[in-house]
Amino acid sequence: MKSSWMKLDLGLLPLKLALCTDDERYQRFMSAIGVGQSTVWLQGGCDATTHQLQSPDNHLSIVVCVDAGHTLNPIEIACLIVHEAVHVWQFYVDYYGEDKPGSEHEAYSIQIITQRLMESYVEQKFKE
Repeated sequence: MKSSWMKLDLGLLPLKLALCTDDERYQRFMSAIGVGQSTVWLQGGCDATTHQLQSPDNHLSIVVCVDAGHTLNPIEIACLIVHEAVHVWQFYVDYYGEDKPGSEHEAYSIQIITQRLMESYVEQKFKE
């Protein structure tokens, strides 16, 4: 399992981002980055959850969890990833105190977050 962060630069400060597609991967990832008692990977029976963390270098670090079980079709998975990408963006602007990001900055940022999450999803589900 890769445990490295995907590093994104969204125009303000770097964002560290990771994707976990099952609970075992999430627990191993959290252990690998030194988080002691990790939280439940999916909140309240949801199919996806986004966790905000404080990284050792005081930058925003986010772990997106998407249940890659067989009950969801590829379109539903893609929609979950887009949904969680919006939460990543929301955490980002809140964390850095950005009150009114430009609409193009927002759209491109959500696009690149979504792209990186989808690339990681494909890597985990089809290339490992």
